[in-house]
Amino acid sequence: MSGGGGEHVLDCSGIDEGSAADRPPQCGVCEGREASVSCRQCKVKMCKPCCSQKHSDFPLRQHVIQSLEAGSARLCPAHDWEKLTLYSHKARAFGCVKCFQEGSLKGHQGQSIQRAVTEVRERLLRDQAALRRRREGLRVESETEREGE
Repeated sequence: MSGGGGEHVLDCSGIDEGSAADRPPQCGVCEGREASVSCRQCKVKMCKPCCSQKHSDFPLRQHVIQSLEAGSARLCPAHDWEKLTLYSHKARAFGCVKCFQEGSLKGHQGQSIQRAVTEVRERLLRDQAALRRRREGLRVESETEREGE
């Protein structure tokens, strides 16, 4: 954000980068409260009061505001107003309905994110079990070879 016309300039010089990941994000406007939303266009994390104040008038009112709360829906990077709801195994990418209808994932088979997560989790559990069996087989084989020497 620029410093002209009463806009707030964010000073990052005093940020301790080593411990910043341990703390929740702070409001980039008032710097006094914890940020709870993010503006996609401004790329600023804000508390709800600052967001209401700064984004209540046109044209900022048209910006896409996304919740920072865990479990909140992610928005499509290509279509800011759409939620990511589908997964393409072919492209190994998430997309919104518009991506699959007319965008970069057009023609791809879309699967609900929840179903894709379930399938990947099941596949990982199967692979993990197979690796454990293989490791046990190698351990037994190694012990048998040592006993035969």
